[in-house]
Amino acid sequence: MSTANIIVLCSFAAYMVIMIIIGFVSSKGTKNNEDYFLGGRNLGGWTAALSAQASDMSGWLLMGLPGSVYLAGTGEVWIAVGLLIGTILNWYIVSARLRKYTIVAGNSLTIPSFFQNRYRDDKGVIKMVSAIIIAIFFTVYTASAFSSGAKLFATLFGNSENYNTVYTIGLIVAVIVILVYTFLGGFKAVCYTDFIQGLLMLVAIMAVPIIAYVALTYNNSFSQSLIDSGVTNPDNYLNFFKNDDGSNVSAVSIISNLAWGLGYFGMPHILIRFMAVKSDSEIKKSRKIAIVWVIISLAASCLIGLVARAPTRSLPPTSFTRRSGARTAWGMCAPCRCTSTTCAARSSRTPQSRCTCAMCGARAMCSARKANRSKQNNSAAEHFCGAVSLYTQSLSQHTARCSSTGTGSTTGGCMPSR
Repeated sequence: MSTANIIVLCSFAAYMVIMIIIGFVSSKGTKNNEDYFLGGRNLGGWTAALSAQASDMSGWLLMGLPGSVYLAGTGEVWIAVGLLIGTILNWYIVSARLRKYTIVAGNSLTIPSFFQNRYRDDKGVIKMVSAIIIAIFFTVYTASAFSSGAKLFATLFGNSENYNTVYTIGLIVAVIVILVYTFLGGFKAVCYTDFIQGLLMLVAIMAVPIIAYVALTYNNSFSQSLIDSGVTNPDNYLNFFKNDDGSNVSAVSIISNLAWGLGYFGMPHILIRFMAVKSDSEIKKSRKIAIVWVIISLAASCLIGLVARAPTRSLPPTSFTRRSGARTAWGMCAPCRCTSTTCAARSSRTPQSRCTCAMCGARAMCSARKANRSKQNNSAAEHFCGAVSLYTQSLSQHTARCSSTGTGSTTGGCMPSR
């Protein structure tokens, strides 16, 4: 394991320990059911806002939405617009009313008990049905969140040989840590940990597209980078009303994407935060914080999808060396689209190279077809790589163009063909 991976692993371990400590500290103030299930209805504005939005977005914000924009272009931004509208309406229409009504309706501590008290269901039918619906759909929802976390863990610390094993280990560790701090501190511990995660998500999701854009446009325009990656018409790709193939985004598609925002009115993990806020004044503060957080995070998430589409060869070149005998070029070959990758390519008639990503361990066999070279002029070479994808565990084709000089050095980077 590299030094960088060891540092990241230690950071993960420290983070997990902090989460458990939060659960332990939160347990000290838990004296009754209201404390355990609603934090004593004493959440502050910042905690309520960030915990609600972090638990809402979770891994989907960092993986799902960027992936959608990456594949189809900015026409998918309408999903983010719908989510923003849903967030705003939920905070302004539902939050304060729900908080007050749950107190009046028998001091309801859960959404199912609120339905039972609100509609005076003496037989408990509504309570039972709503509890079953929440249990079924939240099982799937929670599984997807655990899966995204495990994939992140496996991508950081695994490779093509042990990916599934590392994925399983990451999944088990995440489940254990979450169960421990939840059982210890209850709702209050969950909110405090989500508050920290909301801050981390905001910082990371703002930094990534900015840094990536600067790196990708180091020696190339962003539009040209998109063209190099296989986008035939960047104007269409960056148009809210166009699909990647140039066709118009249909009204049905726009409405369907906007409809994502309707889900907010029935998300128990968000509604329960409204119930736990300690006062109306804190609700007003929370809604402002939450809306600003959502605007920034959704915009940055869409930008990540856009910059991810640009090829890695726009990055500044790495260092190069020359060996005696067969000329050896050290360049960038990114089978996994990571940027820190080493590729040793021999420029003989039947060149072969072994590319290994320094970040995630993906490997690819490359063959280089080199054109005639002269000392004065640059010539072109092409690399064809067959890389085993860490995400699909299947063979994918990659191509790259590299420029060579009379000194025997080669620069360039491999990128997925489309």
